Amino acid sequence: MIAQDGPQERQAASEVAAVDRQGSVDLGDRSARIRPRASEVLRRVGDLVLHDAIPVPADEQEADDEVREHAIDEVTDDPAQAFLTAEPLVVAVHPVLLPTLPGPQTRPATRANLSLRHPAGSAMPSPFPNLPSNQRGRVLTLSHTSACLAGNPWDDPVERDVLVYLPPGYDAGWTYPAILVLPAFAGTGEGLLARGLSDVSLASRMDRLIADGCPRFIAVLPDTMTSLGGSQYVDSPALGAYQTYVAEEIPEFVADHAPINGRWAAVGRSSGGYGALRLAMDRPGLLSAVACHAGDMGFPLTYASDVRAAVRGVRALGGLEGFVQRFWELRRPPGDAFAALNLLAMSAAYDPDPTATPFPARLPFDEDGAVDLAAFARWAPHDPLVRIQQDGVADALRQLDLLFLDAGDSDEYGLHLSLRRFVAALAERGIPHEHEEHPGGHRGTAWRYDVSIPKLAAALSEGG
Repeated sequence: MIAQDGPQERQAASEVAAVDRQGSVDLGDRSARIRPRASEVLRRVGDLVLHDAIPVPADEQEADDEVREHAIDEVTDDPAQAFLTAEPLVVAVHPVLLPTLPGPQTRPATRANLSLRHPAGSAMPSPFPNLPSNQRGRVLTLSHTSACLAGNPWDDPVERDVLVYLPPGYDAGWTYPAILVLPAFAGTGEGLLARGLSDVSLASRMDRLIADGCPRFIAVLPDTMTSLGGSQYVDSPALGAYQTYVAEEIPEFVADHAPINGRWAAVGRSSGGYGALRLAMDRPGLLSAVACHAGDMGFPLTYASDVRAAVRGVRALGGLEGFVQRFWELRRPPGDAFAALNLLAMSAAYDPDPTATPFPARLPFDEDGAVDLAAFARWAPHDPLVRIQQDGVADALRQLDLLFLDAGDSDEYGLHLSLRRFVAALAERGIPHEHEEHPGGHRGTAWRYDVSIPKLAAALSEGG
């Protein structure tokens, strides 16, 4: 809950309002006058976040430093001003036709009427972003007991919530395509539905997109959390069978509770985007469309920068023995501990060894800071830049009606650079795709769902 009527909150709110009344930040002569003031206000808001006065959506905590001070500092850097005004750079386009969806569809779906009430990424959302109750969809919370997660090595629960979004105007007598929304690393389906100071819930986003003409669909938000923060959506003896869970159990379970027409798409950010792409590569025919927002790829560039922080994090918590338990005992894990958890999770996903002790995977570093480059090399078959060269993978991607990929043009993990290499590989193989770069980095990109979800819904409707 947001603290009610506290002096800190009133002061920060009034100062934010004061900055807002000055209009957009001018990068010309006024910038020296306005920027320090905006920075001061953002720091005050940041202090409230750090002291739990303002809740941070779990999905925005996919990177460890999202709620820490240096992440808030990034908001005041000059690139953020470009983010407020610039349009995404469309690098390559795979056109998708947008016909009218029969049944309860009330408006033909065309590119003209897919415009957003709040231009994507152009500003903070309204403080009251939800549509009136009679224009909203609804979210069902279903409980599912997984067979394939039974016996996982961390004894993580097999009974999981599955959140199912039913669109406005839902008619149980009609069938709908489904979009599987995969949470990012350290994220959850519940977190995707959180409403915060600078973001709206995914349900509210979908309500508005449908109100603006997006074809109706059902969205499925699974709980894929693990004791290591995530699974990368692969089956691993060091984590559990999470790809089987989302690719087989979840669709079958949801189809028993909602009228799915058999056409599925997947979308996600960061590790969720990797998972969506990985499902398309590994499970031909499962998905008709995929959107990958800054999904993990180019592993040497993406992960190597976390090694020093991970070593510090492991040492600070007393070593690998018992690290995971001590991590979860922390109220707010520091960045180094999070970097360590991240690399442990990646190791468990990409290079598992259930016989290893004290951790069931071969690690690319040890507690003394020695780096094992051979261990990193063993991750390569899981890297989309390598995987696309394997037999059958290109054919699997060609089966998609839509493959949409994007990244921020200043992604902190270099994913925009890795993605450029990946789309070059797609082009070499004649695989249709859309590729965009947008202003910004790896974090705070939930607004990109406003771009990808209408594309996915249209592609699903075209083939339905």
